[in-house]
Amino acid sequence: MKSYEIKIEWDGPIKVDEVIEKMNRAGEAPLWDGEDYGLYQIYGAHPLCGKHSLLYIGITTERTFSQRFKEHKSWLGKDQKDEDVHIYLGRVYDPKRHLTD
Repeated sequence: MKSYEIKIEWDGPIKVDEVIEKMNRAGEAPLWDGEDYGLYQIYGAHPLCGKHSLLYIGITTERTFSQRFKEHKSWLGKDQKDEDVHIYLGRVYDPKRHLTD
Protein backbone atom coordinates (compact mmCIF):
# COMPACT_ATOMS: atom_id res chain seq x y z
CA MET A 1 0.00 0.00 0.00
CA LYS A 2 1.39 3.39 -0.99
CA SER A 3 1.12 6.23 1.50
CA TYR A 4 0.62 9.91 0.74
CA GLU A 5 1.25 13.07 2.68
CA ILE A 6 -1.64 15.51 2.64
CA LYS A 7 -1.00 19.15 3.43
CA ILE A 8 -3.92 21.33 4.42
CA GLU A 9 -3.58 25.10 4.61
CA TRP A 10 -6.20 26.55 6.95
CA ASP A 11 -7.63 30.08 6.77
CA GLY A 12 -9.80 31.60 9.43
CA PRO A 13 -11.68 32.53 11.35
CA ILE A 14 -13.91 33.89 8.57
CA LYS A 15 -17.54 35.01 8.77
CA VAL A 16 -20.24 33.25 6.73
CA ASP A 17 -21.06 36.29 4.57
CA GLU A 18 -17.38 36.71 3.67
CA VAL A 19 -17.17 33.07 2.55
CA ILE A 20 -20.27 33.52 0.40
CA GLU A 21 -19.09 36.82 -1.11
CA LYS A 22 -15.40 36.06 -1.70
CA MET A 23 -14.65 32.32 -1.80
CA ASN A 24 -15.87 31.51 -5.30
CA ARG A 25 -12.66 31.01 -7.33
CA ALA A 26 -13.64 27.93 -9.30
CA GLY A 27 -10.97 28.00 -11.98
CA GLU A 28 -11.62 27.55 -15.66
CA ALA A 29 -12.68 24.60 -17.81
CA PRO A 30 -11.61 21.96 -18.43
CA LEU A 31 -9.47 21.57 -15.29
CA TRP A 32 -11.37 23.72 -12.77
CA ASP A 33 -8.16 24.22 -10.82
CA GLY A 34 -9.50 27.01 -8.62
CA GLU A 35 -8.58 27.63 -5.02
CA ASP A 36 -11.94 27.58 -3.31
CA TYR A 37 -12.54 23.88 -2.75
CA GLY A 38 -11.60 21.75 0.23
CA LEU A 39 -12.39 21.04 3.85
CA TYR A 40 -14.16 23.34 6.25
CA GLN A 41 -15.10 23.61 9.90
CA ILE A 42 -17.97 25.58 11.37
CA TYR A 43 -17.76 26.72 14.99
CA GLY A 44 -20.55 28.38 16.93
CA ALA A 45 -22.72 28.26 20.01
CA HIS A 46 -24.04 24.85 21.06
CA PRO A 47 -26.78 24.51 23.71
CA LEU A 48 -24.87 21.84 25.66
CA CYS A 49 -21.23 22.62 24.86
CA GLY A 50 -21.34 26.42 24.88
CA LYS A 51 -19.75 28.99 22.59
CA HIS A 52 -16.89 28.17 20.21
CA SER A 53 -18.02 24.56 19.76
CA LEU A 54 -17.31 22.57 16.64
CA LEU A 55 -20.70 22.27 14.93
CA TYR A 56 -19.88 20.84 11.52
CA ILE A 57 -17.02 19.46 9.44
CA GLY A 58 -17.51 19.32 5.70
CA ILE A 59 -15.83 18.95 2.33
CA THR A 60 -16.66 20.49 -1.00
CA THR A 61 -15.13 19.21 -4.21
CA GLU A 62 -17.62 20.01 -6.96
CA ARG A 63 -18.92 23.32 -5.60
CA THR A 64 -16.89 26.23 -4.29
CA PHE A 65 -16.95 27.23 -0.63
CA SER A 66 -19.28 30.09 -1.61
CA GLN A 67 -21.76 27.79 -3.31
CA ARG A 68 -21.74 25.33 -0.41
CA PHE A 69 -22.15 27.99 2.28
CA LYS A 70 -25.20 29.41 0.56
CA GLU A 71 -26.81 26.10 1.54
CA HIS A 72 -25.53 26.31 5.13
CA LYS A 73 -26.74 29.91 5.51
CA SER A 74 -30.33 28.80 6.15
CA TRP A 75 -29.58 26.83 9.32
CA LEU A 76 -26.73 29.04 10.45
CA GLY A 77 -28.90 32.16 10.23
CA LYS A 78 -31.74 30.46 12.09
CA ASP A 79 -29.76 28.71 14.83
CA GLN A 80 -26.76 31.01 15.31
CA LYS A 81 -25.95 34.67 15.85
CA ASP A 82 -23.55 35.99 13.18
CA GLU A 83 -20.97 37.05 15.76
CA ASP A 84 -20.87 33.52 17.22
CA VAL A 85 -20.15 31.72 13.93
CA HIS A 86 -16.54 31.20 12.86
CA ILE A 87 -15.52 29.36 9.71
CA TYR A 88 -12.15 27.77 8.95
CA LEU A 89 -11.37 26.78 5.35
CA GLY A 90 -8.78 24.13 4.50
CA ARG A 91 -7.34 23.87 1.02
CA VAL A 92 -5.82 20.59 -0.17
CA TYR A 93 -3.76 20.14 -3.32
CA ASP A 94 -5.20 17.34 -5.43
CA PRO A 95 -2.91 16.29 -8.33
CA LYS A 96 -5.92 14.89 -10.22
CA ARG A 97 -7.59 18.31 -10.14
CA HIS A 98 -4.93 21.00 -9.85
CA LEU A 99 -2.07 22.02 -12.07
CA THR A 100 1.48 22.52 -10.85
CA ASP A 101 3.44 25.58 -11.94
